[in-house]
Amino acid sequence: MAFMGMVLGTIFVVIFLILVGISFTSFVIAIICKIIGRVKNIKGARIAGTVFIVIGIVFILPVIALIAYVWFNAAFWKVELPDGRTARILTSTAHRYKDAIDEYIDTEDGEALETVEHYLDTNENIVYWRDNNYESLLEWGLESGSYDLVKLAIDHGAVIDDPVRYDHMAYVHSTMEEYLSGLCTRPLTDDDLTILELLLEEDCETEFGNRNSALYSNAFGLAVWAVLYNDDTVTDNEVRFVEILVENGFDRDNFLILAENAPSNYLFGPETHIDVLHDDNYYEVLELTGG
Repeated sequence: MAFMGMVLGTIFVVIFLILVGISFTSFVIAIICKIIGRVKNIKGARIAGTVFIVIGIVFILPVIALIAYVWFNAAFWKVELPDGRTARILTSTAHRYKDAIDEYIDTEDGEALETVEHYLDTNENIVYWRDNNYESLLEWGLESGSYDLVKLAIDHGAVIDDPVRYDHMAYVHSTMEEYLSGLCTRPLTDDDLTILELLLEEDCETEFGNRNSALYSNAFGLAVWAVLYNDDTVTDNEVRFVEILVENGFDRDNFLILAENAPSNYLFGPETHIDVLHDDNYYEVLELTGG
């Protein structure tokens, strides 16, 4: 596919240069003919000049159209809306909006959050804007463990389990699955407890299926994995995280396999802290699994 893209791109550039070359040459010949026709009063030369001007215009129009098309796509970012329609927002606006989000994630600065909210209030479609990785405000909030960003996204219409995102994903297929998978690689924040409650209120998809060699099949199993193996200890907040799922009726995953019980040929990545401290919190989580 990449090779074909390069070939098509090369063909496109060649055609573009040919059109520009023919147009430029036509205009040069037209100028020469016009000058000769005027200086020597040759009607045929003047007519030929007009003909070459027309030829130059005919060949330059596709070039102008192409340049306009490229400029338009660079200046405006296409946004897919939940109802299937598309909208466009200024690329410069999208970049400033993303910069404000990044600033809030890095600093938790109140003014940055107000800036994000301002963009959401004044650009009704920007909440659906996704970057080249198909991530939007909702995903950035979930990745960083920021309840404020997640709440802003949902309040402004962000779609839970959005097909626009998950039709492009190979390893996760829903908002909850992506969120909990992210928790497997970072510590829980205080906000994660309220984020989980909010997602459950939004009726997220919680069944994931036992895909390939997965060690869990639903939100409960993946949450247990996250709190047990995301770092070296199980905190009080992590115990509470699993309790919230239990209180909402999610207390069983028949496919759940703990790291110490996984098949010997199963390879864990460096982000999986298998040597977690086996303290009271660890065993409390195990009790919540019925184990």
